[in-house]
Amino acid sequence: GLGTFLTFASLAGLRLGDAELARQFLTFAWSLEVTRVLSISTGVALVVTSGALLARSRAAYAWLAALALAGIVIVALTGHSAGSASHEDAVNSLGVHLVGVTVWVGGLLAIAVMQPRIGSDLGATVRRYSVLAGWAYAAVALTGLQQAVIRLGSLDGVASAYGAMVVAKVLILVTLGFMGWQQRRRVIASIERDGSGFARLVLVELALMAAAFGLGAVLSRT
Repeated sequence: GLGTFLTFASLAGLRLGDAELARQFLTFAWSLEVTRVLSISTGVALVVTSGALLARSRAAYAWLAALALAGIVIVALTGHSAGSASHEDAVNSLGVHLVGVTVWVGGLLAIAVMQPRIGSDLGATVRRYSVLAGWAYAAVALTGLQQAVIRLGSLDGVASAYGAMVVAKVLILVTLGFMGWQQRRRVIASIERDGSGFARLVLVELALMAAAFGLGAVLSRT
């Protein structure tokens, strides 16, 4: 995919307009672990997308969902976690983290896309999603914290500038989670009552997701 191509360009130190970029990508992309894993993940995404267009049963969709999550977990085999001292813990943690993110975001997008077909069952659907989103958020927060602890190395690291940043961001993340939970309680009641408030729920969830992902991105690059 495009992400794989751009990642290779960054690793190779080549500009997008460089005449050598395409040739080197075709020659060396499979040799580099990062781009190889991304290529596999992209292939899985293509299979899932094609399968979703052809599937006609719940069982087929369940298998496709499992395959999609497997394609996401593959990404955990690269990056900071794969190269850390606590390799297994870091990779497992990142795998759960990515699954949580996918379920959280994907569930919301699925409901938004399917809203016209859900009809009068929207309230019950959103309530079920809210429970799932809560668990997914907890998984994202806890595994993100575990990733930070692994990178800190010991409790002494909490006293460092990075440690202080981790503590601050954990507190912000917990606050955001509480605010999101309170928001869902109020909005879901209005959805179940007269169907209103769904757009508000989507906007609040997206804002919460953006804040959580932004904090995670800052931590991963600090």
